[in-house]
Amino acid sequence: QARARNVSPTDERGPDSTDSGKAGKRFYTRGMPGSEIRELIFEVREADAGAIRFLGLRKGARVVRFERVRTLGGSVCIFERITLARAQFPGIEKRHLPNNLYELYRSEFGVTLVRAAERLKAVAATAREAKHLAVAVGAPLLSIDRVAFGIDGRPVEWRRSLCDTDNIHYLSD
Repeated sequence: QARARNVSPTDERGPDSTDSGKAGKRFYTRGMPGSEIRELIFEVREADAGAIRFLGLRKGARVVRFERVRTLGGSVCIFERITLARAQFPGIEKRHLPNNLYELYRSEFGVTLVRAAERLKAVAATAREAKHLAVAVGAPLLSIDRVAFGIDGRPVEWRRSLCDTDNIHYLSD
């Protein structure tokens, strides 16, 4: 079941910028202040090839995966798929997830993230992504694969964000 929550813009540069929840990264909108998150799926499952690769897990490891959609100014623009090793976050699937996941990881699970690596590329929207982003199948999207690392240098979170950039800009500063 989808849950939605409002998130206030936090960037000092003005009302047309919204914190994406990523350190040093912001999505800048064209006249669309305000952000909302809708959760779509929250599941515990066996790690797929991507989770094994990006999180350094063994085959058969259990992960928590959730998908959510981010709207800015009422327009859907980001489809996120977030994967965590279940062993590191026991019971997280039973919690209400805030917009700021990194603070939840730190305060509830003692996991502090200190850096992230991102890979960006253009991809075509699949039927599922197109449905949630309200774009045509095959529409161009910006894909951001982000792996966040803990203090010990190990990968903690793998996040794939698929962005419809018609009305937003990705800025790394």
